[in-house]
Amino acid sequence: MPEYQTALHLRKMRTIPIEAFLIFALIGVGSLVTLTAQSGGVVLSGGLVWADVLDDQQGILNRSQAGYTAGIEMRLGADDHLYFKVGTSFSRLHFLSQDHPESTQFFAVQDGYDVLKAMAGLETRLISTNRINWRLSGGLTFNYVSNVLGNVRFAYMNTAFFGLRGSTGIDLSFITLDLGLEPGLSDFLEDRSDAKKPFIMTLTAGVHF
Repeated sequence: MPEYQTALHLRKMRTIPIEAFLIFALIGVGSLVTLTAQSGGVVLSGGLVWADVLDDQQGILNRSQAGYTAGIEMRLGADDHLYFKVGTSFSRLHFLSQDHPESTQFFAVQDGYDVLKAMAGLETRLISTNRINWRLSGGLTFNYVSNVLGNVRFAYMNTAFFGLRGSTGIDLSFITLDLGLEPGLSDFLEDRSDAKKPFIMTLTAGVHF
């Protein structure tokens, strides 16, 4: 096997235990804290994700990478006005930026990459009733590129980076809707003069228990 293929194969092999560690460690710690907290809630959600990684003078809704995401989060001490939130998610995105809405494809990803995200932060309710909650949250995220698809290579990008995440959402009974914005703290693309720190946006819907 050629040297470059061997290195790529080993790179993919190394992602498996890291992925498992990130997911199960986060869920395990979150579950333990939930059991000891005053009360807790679990949210399962899915939706769309946009990532703006190029300094092309166009906004994230005009031109950016696009894909889909699914995740789980835990609201720890959810009966309090201010509470702690942890979560993890999986996202699959196109590697090339797409013009929106003319050429946007969210789900048919051939040349792209997968991202595992771990996040933790604080959330508060701006409005709270028996049926409706308006929430606002902020926290820190860790993003890890776990897999590449098609002609994309790990060498094209930084495989791990931190971000700051802010989100707002509404609970309508057991349905939850969220808009998240996440500026990255380090560059994503390698050896690109037009690269910039990633800016990620998610729009998700889910259910909470």
